Amino acid sequence: MQIGVFAHLCDTKLSVLRHYDKEGILMPAYVDPVTGYRHYTPEQADVFRRITALKRAGFSLAEIRRLLSQIDSDEAVLALFDAKEAQLRTILSDLAQARTMMKNEKMRLQMTLTEDGDKLTAISAGFDASKTADMKQEMDEELLRCRCQRISGYAAAPDTRTGEVRLSCTVCRLAEHPETIFENTDLPFVDDPLVIGRWDVVGEFAHRDDITDDICEQKGPCSGITSLYFLPGGEQYWCYGWTRGKLLCRYGDAAYVCDYTTERIGETRYMFVDWKSYDYRCGGKPVVLLLRQHDTAVYTKDGLAKKDNIDLPFEDDPRVIGYWRAVGMVSSPGVFDPARHGRKKLFFSAVTFAPGGEVTSQYGAQTIAGADMQVWTKGYILRKWNSTACDYEIRVQDGVEYLFIAWKSGDYIWGGREPLYYVFCRA
Repeated sequence: MQIGVFAHLCDTKLSVLRHYDKEGILMPAYVDPVTGYRHYTPEQADVFRRITALKRAGFSLAEIRRLLSQIDSDEAVLALFDAKEAQLRTILSDLAQARTMMKNEKMRLQMTLTEDGDKLTAISAGFDASKTADMKQEMDEELLRCRCQRISGYAAAPDTRTGEVRLSCTVCRLAEHPETIFENTDLPFVDDPLVIGRWDVVGEFAHRDDITDDICEQKGPCSGITSLYFLPGGEQYWCYGWTRGKLLCRYGDAAYVCDYTTERIGETRYMFVDWKSYDYRCGGKPVVLLLRQHDTAVYTKDGLAKKDNIDLPFEDDPRVIGYWRAVGMVSSPGVFDPARHGRKKLFFSAVTFAPGGEVTSQYGAQTIAGADMQVWTKGYILRKWNSTACDYEIRVQDGVEYLFIAWKSGDYIWGGREPLYYVFCRA
């Protein structure tokens, strides 16, 4: 699942997850090498809860990193707990709660899955009617842990005799690994003047029934994007273009056509998108991405783009001269671990620094070179073709030189996000 959905599952902010990634205590299970999108697994929600419990108990992030790395060693874990208990006696109750969570002793929702032909239904055990909202959230979390996607609204079945309520919903099973899906997004343009402008993301919902009547107050998890822009003529910016009734999404490793409809509710126009999230690639169904129209201004791709200062004088750096091969991608240079990288093919696969500021980059099957496209100066690759100054630095780990180059993709240029870093070693 993408970072926005995972943040909602953990009831936290995107900035917290990005900080944990940077600190090396909760890193994404998968990062798209082109877009930089972070993806997490449902099981990582348990790791997040452990981290939260340990922070509440007074552990520093450095201590938590040590503890999580030693999770299979009962002696090491107990020693850390005992030391903290002696130091912070005033928060013993929080430490006890953290111990409970670390041992997975928390009671989970009682839920069963039943199959009737091709239909898979999730049914909860009985509970007090006053807890319906909480149980829906717990059931969604449990479905994620079971690698299931809810594809219907919830149906509540009250028992008039006992006063208990049971929830049920239709679900589908998700595959463990995503498929590579490239739908035809090269569609003829048909205008739709009503959608021109900026649309803000209200939330991402499993089913249209989850969107309440009080839509103005509705909130939900999102897919890591906060706003989408519909440019005149369907022009693509970042990963997104459009034609009437279709949002065209083109990523580095996938391409989708997502149907949309618009509806005016009160004084505001809303857009409902059949959003093909990460679960869709795992055999799931589209969810509902709800957008609220912010304005009807005419934006341009160039006007939306963030531009760095690339008018920097050449300063020599003999240390960087040579051919470098990509071995990994990290959130920041400080979290790089050579043992975890170097085993997969990367989009930005190689870079060559020549004397005098000449630089050649290999992106997939494309080679970018020439002073009209990009040059280098000490500390930066100056990419003229997209007006970005990608900082670089060289670090030595275990006697090996590694080069870290900021990856300023569309997420940085149009999404306002901090860049990830490609890691290279000398070939």
